[in-house]
Amino acid sequence: MKPQFIFDLDDVSVDMIDKVHRILNPLCGQEHKPEDFYTYDFLTMYPGFEKPYLMEALVDAKAIETANPLEGAVEATHLIREAGGEVNIVTARRWHPNAESATEAYLERKGFYFDRLRVTGYQQPKSEAYKHIAPQFELMVDDSPSHLTDALETGIVNQVAMIEKPWNAAAKHPRHSSLLNVVQEYLSR
Repeated sequence: MKPQFIFDLDDVSVDMIDKVHRILNPLCGQEHKPEDFYTYDFLTMYPGFEKPYLMEALVDAKAIETANPLEGAVEATHLIREAGGEVNIVTARRWHPNAESATEAYLERKGFYFDRLRVTGYQQPKSEAYKHIAPQFELMVDDSPSHLTDALETGIVNQVAMIEKPWNAAAKHPRHSSLLNVVQEYLSR
């Protein structure tokens, strides 16, 4: 079996927080910047608005379809493939009614390499999705401390890396500036 890698999408491979604040700020009369998002549950940054309303606004504005890839993320997926590994993308986008098809079309359009895509529920543990992909993974990269901790506790990953964001500043997982940085460091060993 080829070495298996798990990458998250939003704010690991794709600049979703920039898209979120550009959509929700005008809608909610706020002026948040990406660095203001100190909590993983970013919808709490918009008090007085129900989560379903905010999620619908993101769907209507085509947030999934139009977010920009983060610098080096597409290259990182190709480096894993060239090294003989498989890229598994697991993302918590179930809030979107067509999450899988919209995400798959986006990944293909932007040139990401991936072997498998799994979409989970928003703020639910991703470990159940991992178990349906492979018995063991070399590396997992995410921006959520709880997803990384969950993966480590299940014993399904050998190594984790966290992409540094304001909402995970207090977390103890190894921190990195970008997915490309993580992949290059891993492959240089």
